[in-house]
Amino acid sequence: MKAPLPPNEPARLDALHRYEIMDTAPEQEFDDITLLASHICDAPIALISLVDENRQWFKSKVGVSESETPRDIAFCAHGILETDVFVVKDAQADQRFSANPLVTGNPKIRFYAGSPLVTPDGHAVGMLCVNDRVPRELSPAQKAALQALGRQVVAQLELQRNLKELRETIAQRERAEAELKNTHKQLLDVSRQAGRAEVATSVLHNVGNVLNSVNVSSSLIADKIKNSKVTNLTKAAGLLQAHENDLAGFFSGNPKGKQLPGYLADLASHLTQEQEDILREAGSLASNIMHIKEIVAMQQSYARAAGIMESLPVVDLVEDALQMNAAMMERHGVKVVRDFAEVPLILTEKHKVLQILVNLISNAKYACGDSGRNDKQVTLRVANGNERIKVSVIDNGIGIPAENLTRIFNHGFTTRKEGHGFGLHSGALAAKELGGSLAAFSDGPGRGATFTLELPIQKQN
Repeated sequence: MKAPLPPNEPARLDALHRYEIMDTAPEQEFDDITLLASHICDAPIALISLVDENRQWFKSKVGVSESETPRDIAFCAHGILETDVFVVKDAQADQRFSANPLVTGNPKIRFYAGSPLVTPDGHAVGMLCVNDRVPRELSPAQKAALQALGRQVVAQLELQRNLKELRETIAQRERAEAELKNTHKQLLDVSRQAGRAEVATSVLHNVGNVLNSVNVSSSLIADKIKNSKVTNLTKAAGLLQAHENDLAGFFSGNPKGKQLPGYLADLASHLTQEQEDILREAGSLASNIMHIKEIVAMQQSYARAAGIMESLPVVDLVEDALQMNAAMMERHGVKVVRDFAEVPLILTEKHKVLQILVNLISNAKYACGDSGRNDKQVTLRVANGNERIKVSVIDNGIGIPAENLTRIFNHGFTTRKEGHGFGLHSGALAAKELGGSLAAFSDGPGRGATFTLELPIQKQN
């Protein structure tokens, strides 16, 4: 009997095609799972079957040579309609399959068991199934292991899809960097002619701060992929191969065998968390790239029109700036302390304030890193003061000598070897344009520093 179409068939097919997995080459990660399924269920045939419009295609297979079969005769076309493990104990005795050419001819299937491959949004795109040429059943432990392995297939599909999206995001970042270099060159030419070189250098400096966070996020994602526990599936396969001659005794009497189904379930949970972490970092990448575009767009229109004024909670701007530096702060072991008072809204240009705060937080991180301290800390303080809101970035880093406090906002002044002295200068100018100010204070070398941005409170009508 031909299986009916699932009620959500168009959405199910969309979910399948999003993986871009059909007709791809064999991969060890999937072959390991199929091998485990064959050993655990003591079945000569095991398949990762993906069901599209007209066929079932095998991403991985054990015990058969065919790469696909028509959907009309596929056991898996029936399996994707189920929510639990789909079992056919004896195909010859089941009217749905008794005349099926896969039963009457090669590979002469008599027993079938499959776990639906359900995507995170609830679509069954295929099955992880095992087949035998004699009627039989699965034990509860085998059924649980088959379900756990099915979740591993979906986790691997999701991981590969996320990696593709990550590569696209990184490619976008590289294109944005190339665009930025080109824009910078154009800005320098124009600004030299019009006496606005500072606009171009401000673009570079502020975007550079965000690009640091982009690079750190990219590294974190690469580390997570490199250290993925997917390789533990190979170890589990090796364990089963070592006991393949006595699997029943292995599962019933060996402590490791008894623990294997539960271990696979835990591994599925770990890979799900790993996927969520990668998605979060990829989201951070996209957010930072968008911020780069907004900074460039804002600076390009700087000479033509005033920026858009928005009524905003200043704490939200501080949190946004922290987010752009969060990965760097974590990697360098800098503790972040928030000291936020309840303050009124401000009417301001969002991205000018963000540029100032991102620069101040980045500078504080470097000051802490250069101090050599183990208790590196940056405090973000928001407070009221004389009809203004004060945002302070306080670090316990290397501090500032008294003679430098009078020069620190000068164009080109810097004490860092790789610094260029534009950030604080452009930040002070931006603060003035917003109707506020930017000030620095330090008790001297080794005693940290405080930079305070003051912004006018939004006046009530």
